[in-house]
Amino acid sequence: MNKLQIKSISVVIMLVLLSGCFHSNVLERTSISVAVGYDKIGEGKIQTSSVLYGATSKEGKESSQVITVEGETSKGARLNLNQKLGYKVVSGQIRFIAYEGELARDGILSIVDTLSRDPSYGDMMYLAVTEKPIRDILAYKYPNISNVGNYLTRLIAHNIEDSWVPSCTLHDFRNDFYSAGKEAVLPIVERTNNEVNVTALALFQKDVMVGKIEPEQAVYIKLLLDREQPESLEVKMQKDGMAKYVKNVHHPFETIKTALGNLGSKSSIKLISKDELQFDIHIRMNVELQEISEDYDFTEKGAVQQLETELSKQMSIDLLNALNQLKRLKSDAVGFGEVYRSSVRNSRLTKDRWQDMFPKAKFNTKVTVNLIRTGTIE
Repeated sequence: MNKLQIKSISVVIMLVLLSGCFHSNVLERTSISVAVGYDKIGEGKIQTSSVLYGATSKEGKESSQVITVEGETSKGARLNLNQKLGYKVVSGQIRFIAYEGELARDGILSIVDTLSRDPSYGDMMYLAVTEKPIRDILAYKYPNISNVGNYLTRLIAHNIEDSWVPSCTLHDFRNDFYSAGKEAVLPIVERTNNEVNVTALALFQKDVMVGKIEPEQAVYIKLLLDREQPESLEVKMQKDGMAKYVKNVHHPFETIKTALGNLGSKSSIKLISKDELQFDIHIRMNVELQEISEDYDFTEKGAVQQLETELSKQMSIDLLNALNQLKRLKSDAVGFGEVYRSSVRNSRLTKDRWQDMFPKAKFNTKVTVNLIRTGTIE
């Protein structure tokens, strides 16, 4: 090996060692944030809580710490956070951001806009709302949750993929905010004792939270949005139409409860009258029966068809009730305004105009249920 080769190898080794020292030094002076929460604490004051990665134990168990600061803006609070810690907080790993309800009812555009303008934040972060101070959720010591920031990210992702929560990223919120004919929805996250759950959907007008919708109605909103579909849903029906097929009455109730697995669904929305603002809404679903509250005799002729009929009828009613709730709150979470805009030439629809029009909309709802499996041996 000649002298030139030896020198080259030496330079490479030195560069590797120096770069290793550099990165180590950077990591020592930074902390990675994985979740952020904003609480209103007075007029013009915001309290920001940030979940930071903590040390990993020898067993590989992750940990976290929560730092809380105050500021007049979210950007100001972030600067105060860096000053409080004495080193820079890195935002590139944030996947979950939540707004306390009082703040959401005042409007969250300024914070959302700040996040979207900052290149260190990604537009695929999940957004959520809490009814109580978000700090109470982030700073609570959970016996079975080591890093609440990562847990909340997984919780929202799971509910989007398999349950009744629509996609709720920063990208989704901004798209809906700037859409003339659709409003944003965000999941509401709550803590009960040692557990954190998604309890409802927050409905918005522009960037202001105006109310909420419960899970049993939110599932129909999810079905109409035609993105990730809910894995299952529950339907409660009057017993009258199926009484002849109930073998042994286990409960003296007038209703029958069913749990259905969603094997696939399609939805369509059509504007059939622009003057009366009338829409036809149709959902077609293939389902499997996972549970029924009565001893239903599927061997009887017509039993399956009757159950399909009753499910279709009840779900059509439930769908209408969910849409009427949106009308009452003047929050078009489905996007009927976008259907109107694309169906009417030169509509010149604006968000303000659609907010005035939407409560006058009329809905013809129809759900067609195809019962693929009943869970019985045939």
